[in-house]
Amino acid sequence: MDQCLPVSSAAVVVPSVGKGETLLLVMGERAVNVLLLSQNVVPMPGKTVAGNTRSICLNITAKKRQKAKQLLLCQFFWAVVIYWAWCWVIYKLLTILIVISGKIKKKDYSSHKEVQEYESVGKCEETDAGFSLQGSDSDSEVIVVTTRCLKCVYDCVDTASRAVASGNENYSEIVMGILYHISVDDSFKSLFADTDCIPRLMKMLRKCKDGHINELLVSLCINIATNKRNAQLICEGNGLKMLMKRALKFRDTLLMKMIRNISQHDDDPTKTLFSNYAGELAAQITNNDDEEFVLECLGTLSNLTIQDFDWKKLLKEYCLVPYLKDKFKPGAAKSDLVLEVVQMIGTACQDNSCAIMLVRSGFVSELIKLLNAHQKDDEFVCQIAYVFYVTVYQESTRDVIIRETRILSKFRPDKNANAYHCSCG
Repeated sequence: MDQCLPVSSAAVVVPSVGKGETLLLVMGERAVNVLLLSQNVVPMPGKTVAGNTRSICLNITAKKRQKAKQLLLCQFFWAVVIYWAWCWVIYKLLTILIVISGKIKKKDYSSHKEVQEYESVGKCEETDAGFSLQGSDSDSEVIVVTTRCLKCVYDCVDTASRAVASGNENYSEIVMGILYHISVDDSFKSLFADTDCIPRLMKMLRKCKDGHINELLVSLCINIATNKRNAQLICEGNGLKMLMKRALKFRDTLLMKMIRNISQHDDDPTKTLFSNYAGELAAQITNNDDEEFVLECLGTLSNLTIQDFDWKKLLKEYCLVPYLKDKFKPGAAKSDLVLEVVQMIGTACQDNSCAIMLVRSGFVSELIKLLNAHQKDDEFVCQIAYVFYVTVYQESTRDVIIRETRILSKFRPDKNANAYHCSCG
């Protein structure tokens, strides 16, 4: 039989690790040893019951501390997550408040030219989809301008113009392709003026060296130059001077087409800037064998309806009268070039002294011959008729045109309401 130690009336209260309860142990070596083993503590030989009981308490305290550290780390992690979540929520709220308060500039799409044109058609009523305008001619004619679509196009132009300035050539090529397709639509060309796209395109044109200009870039510029406001932005600073210098130096037909589009806008102060380059354009007409380039130069000069411009001096100084008459000969030039020559004569005849010089040079008979040859071409008939209209409008040439040519009696109405048929013998 095992020898037992005397039992004392003292007791040890040890908290249970697993269940959170208290365990009342009556002092006894065997009971204490069982408890030590349950707590993964090896009983120390020679220790008293009190000493082994103390080991149990120290082991339980260490486990509590370890558990407390784990709990503290978990609480710290979730505190960081909650902190950043609140920061994100506050940032979004502040952004919304700034937008509502109007501190971020918003575009008023109803101020664009196309919306103003629609407003002039009839009554404009704002709907959820956009602006519904009732036409004045017919109640069934309703034009709906979707402002949402205008905003998308504007954002596309604005974003793409920023991307054009990036260093990635492939990316810029794709973006310019998107801008080109947008610029084809006349109703969206005015949106380019509200972004910084045009200054960036001009910067890219300046960077092109040795006359090698990206065709997509210059094609985009040709399209947007047909809008008056865009043309004004292109000419700001030394824009027109840079374009003229490059076009004349490298004889770039596409650049000259862009310049021609810039010059076509009436009542535009930028048109007066072209008077400084009229002589250089006239020199290119007589000294250049590239017919396409000459055609664009003629078209640019034809657009120069500038008051008090001395056309007589220009034609005499650069010997343009013999050149223009020579182009009227059958087979001397393509029909497109001949048409540009007729348009230029019509513009030059607005100058009284120049009109007298051209009439005395025999241009009237040449125009009649040309009219006989192209009487089925409405464009030719209209342009030649305009030349006669301008010369008849001038008092100094009116009698000559009416008395010597009797051209007015040779026109009779054609099937086309916009043209007249001419029977010249």
